[in-house]
Amino acid sequence: MMNKTPLIITLTSCLFLSACLSSNEPVILETQQIEIANNPLSVLELTLIKKGKICLLKTKTSAKNTPPIEKDWAFFRDDLILISENSTSETVIDTDSPDAEIEAHIQEMKIRKEANQMKNLISKENLKKCT
Repeated sequence: MMNKTPLIITLTSCLFLSACLSSNEPVILETQQIEIANNPLSVLELTLIKKGKICLLKTKTSAKNTPPIEKDWAFFRDDLILISENSTSETVIDTDSPDAEIEAHIQEMKIRKEANQMKNLISKENLKKCT
């Protein structure tokens, strides 16, 4: 009769290892550094991170003599949504202004345009993993 102890130890070890490997540790899917065409002194850094079923895109724009602008984006279905922004040039909309609704709509359109530009920079393979 064969000793089953080594087999049980091996199976337990395999189960433990597979449980550890399937943890929700973030995985970097893609990183890029892109020079901005209209300003050669500016650089856009992209980092696409997946944690579990959630994909985050971290962007950082650095330009000479200006503080960096950092933005965090999250994928929701096929959309890329701005979830945080660290910028000194944030647009504040005066809600008492008669054009407040128009200004808010314009700001939303700018964010959507930027989101589409960011999605176009991500490889199609990694984009599929996040949408």
